[in-house]
Amino acid sequence: MEVFRAETGKRLKVSKKFESLSFLKAELEQLSGVPISSQILITGAGIQLRDDIDVKNERIFLFNRELLDSNITMNIESLNEKLLLEPPIIASITTFATEKAQKSSALNILNISDECGTYANLFQKNHSQGQMFISKSFLSSKSFIKAAAIHTELCERLYQEQRVQLIALDVALSNLDSHCRSIVEVHEVFNAISEKEISKQNMLVKSLPIDIEIIRNISVHPELLKSAGITVNSQKSYSLADFVSLDEFTTLAEKGRDAYGQLSRSVQELENTVQYVKLGTETVKKKKYNNNFSKMESSLIQIRERFAKLRKHAETIERDLSRVQSKISEILKSNARSLSSQSINTFEALAEYHAKEYLPDMQGIDEWLREQVAFFVKCK
Repeated sequence: MEVFRAETGKRLKVSKKFESLSFLKAELEQLSGVPISSQILITGAGIQLRDDIDVKNERIFLFNRELLDSNITMNIESLNEKLLLEPPIIASITTFATEKAQKSSALNILNISDECGTYANLFQKNHSQGQMFISKSFLSSKSFIKAAAIHTELCERLYQEQRVQLIALDVALSNLDSHCRSIVEVHEVFNAISEKEISKQNMLVKSLPIDIEIIRNISVHPELLKSAGITVNSQKSYSLADFVSLDEFTTLAEKGRDAYGQLSRSVQELENTVQYVKLGTETVKKKKYNNNFSKMESSLIQIRERFAKLRKHAETIERDLSRVQSKISEILKSNARSLSSQSINTFEALAEYHAKEYLPDMQGIDEWLREQVAFFVKCK
């Protein structure tokens, strides 16, 4: 079972087993901050979660009921993704000529040891900027690779979370559509009955004046009047009109008309509400959402390619450092008084290539990756 926060697409790591739905909701309240009373749990099939539903292999979406309130007061901005980037990295691009000039100005003359040290320092600088590891246990804080790995992973995560958000939206729409169909079906049954009843009541209301007159002319048997303690004239016939005034009948008739009118209005209001829900559901289902998925997917391909290129540059720099250190060690052990022109040319060419090609390219990739993270955050 996987549980995701519908509004953010983030996965909530819940216990593998729980005794009941109430236990799951209590854990979700701790993980997400959504109160139990505000939790709506819907399966990937669009079914609202109950205790009798088997959810072992289900994907569950947690919706916050508070966010459905039109008079919402909570801060929705707090749900938005924050743009969190690694500290900026500025490549310290130093050519051999600059490094050598700095040494020479301090020492006036550059001996073999100093010259070798100059090259070693230069390549070590390039290596520490470009590589994730100088050794397996040492992570460079200014590493392009470290930052790029984090930013690439962040883009991947943001993309996947937006995919989950889209699925959650589809689940919500499916659930909404199911509720709407149920409402319409129940209302159709109710409406068929109510139409007949209202039609019947309408006819009765229209016939009230005639009915009142008929009722008023109903004869009352003298024996009934005697049993009620009313003195009667045996020579006279009595009707209800002798005992109930026309005003009383009229008042009762008006109450009947008012009740009929109120009932008719309530039925019509219910009809309008059902039509409003039906139309609103159709409108929401047809709404197009600008999700930028095609652009993000294209960007992810480029992100992976550029990250691979960055790693390749870093591996090359590490290999070059190892070769330079090995060559320098060899030169120092030989007790040579000066570097050969071939070594100088090789070191200088390699250092120049690092300074003008690898490091600027890595710097550019790093800056581009940061822009992509900002784009993915904006999309989310």
